[in-house]
Amino acid sequence: MELKLRAITLRAVNYKDNDRILTLITPEKGKISVSAKGVRKANAKMKAVSEPFCLSDCVFYERLGRITLTEAEITDTFFPLRENISKYYAASVALELVNYFSQENMDGRRLFSALLSFLKDICYENKDEIDRLVSFFCEVLSDEGFGVDFSSCGRCGGEISGRVRFNIKDGFNVCDNCAREGDREYSYSTYSYLRRTANKDMATSDKKDGINGIKFFDYYLRGNVGIELKSIKFFTEKTT
Repeated sequence: MELKLRAITLRAVNYKDNDRILTLITPEKGKISVSAKGVRKANAKMKAVSEPFCLSDCVFYERLGRITLTEAEITDTFFPLRENISKYYAASVALELVNYFSQENMDGRRLFSALLSFLKDICYENKDEIDRLVSFFCEVLSDEGFGVDFSSCGRCGGEISGRVRFNIKDGFNVCDNCAREGDREYSYSTYSYLRRTANKDMATSDKKDGINGIKFFDYYLRGNVGIELKSIKFFTEKTT
């Protein structure tokens, strides 16, 4: 059976001498794993599609549950990301996040659209990659049912001011009056930044708050969701 799908390349693993196994995100079928034959050859016509970030219109052949890439028209490789190491690793974090939450044979339109918008913003619209990545975390986690509410205290519902703590188990912020053992205090400046960003206020921010915002989501994903995004370490190292 022939399939025609638009796809963004999330991951590529070398296979045999000249092939790769690609992980792609598509609007119609969610995440798919496909065999890309010969793409590691120097003169391979579909070489670009086997690289991360690549947006392409693809033709696949599916037989007995296996999908093989047969044609690919490259729409965008987002090459400028490779010329800026901070933007490159920000985009890598985004790919990892999408790879984790996307599922096979499920509607992938939200994740595909969010990822494509993110890549365009940091590649061509001169959006700050730190702020935009924090915004991307907020959007994806909310859509996937793991959103963090920064608007108020998760216990009393009141406004948070002065000091703030985070309950990793329940995934909510806590005011000073409701703090309990095990709640982890963090900077109120970082909390304010996360609250603004979650409300889509993308005003210029302090770089330190942005990096701390990335570290906040790293802590949350590890402790609450149970995933580790390896690219976050490289991203924070290259931007500090």
